[in-house]
Amino acid sequence: MLHESELRVLEILWNKGDTAAKDLAASLKQSVGWHKSTSYTVIQKCIGKGLIGRLEGDFICYANLEKAEAQKKEASLLADKMFNGSADLLIASLLGSNKLTNAQVNQLRNMVQEFSEEA
Repeated sequence: MLHESELRVLEILWNKGDTAAKDLAASLKQSVGWHKSTSYTVIQKCIGKGLIGRLEGDFICYANLEKAEAQKKEASLLADKMFNGSADLLIASLLGSNKLTNAQVNQLRNMVQEFSEEA
């Protein structure tokens, strides 16, 4: 499970690509107000967990985890934790009382068809 702080670091790397740690810390200061020491602590934790890597010398950081893979893992964890692993209950909960446009309904139908066992 990704912590919010780890996700903040990864989001920057997913959006900007490989980034020097000092620039990553500057982006985190601007976006969430973290001090440099806090940013470096979180970066080190992400490196320790294998979420990001770094190139020695210039201390360039890069994401070791693709955004789509992180989304898939987090959604699966949420389904397991809150809905006994039921993807359909998770989706129903996400939709809730939100009204969808016809285009969104069609897009969801296409996705369901693509991922169904009979596809």
